[in-house]
Amino acid sequence: MLGFGAMLAMVVLSPEPVDWIAYPLLSIMTLGCMGLVISYFNWQIVVFHDYFVYRTFFRNTYLFRYEDIVKSKVGQEIIRIKVKDRWLFMDPYSVNMERFTRKIEKISKKART
Repeated sequence: MLGFGAMLAMVVLSPEPVDWIAYPLLSIMTLGCMGLVISYFNWQIVVFHDYFVYRTFFRNTYLFRYEDIVKSKVGQEIIRIKVKDRWLFMDPYSVNMERFTRKIEKISKKART
């Protein structure tokens, strides 16, 4: 973001004509930042007692029951869950993830026994 601000300031405040490469780079950086903001607002997981609702970057919403989980791996950097034929990837530091992680671990322990 700091690089984006610096480039924007260079383009806007420069008294000399700007190089042809500055505008495409500025456009690419703007689109990248917008993508991050959109993904932040779109991605969501809502945890309920018997199921969870998962919403993706493109706002596709899925409802999954905990019994449908085939495989799960909770790591330091990412949570991977296979539900039927779909893999879900989640950030373990997101909102509601502690409760969700406990539920997933509880389900996986039941499946092993």
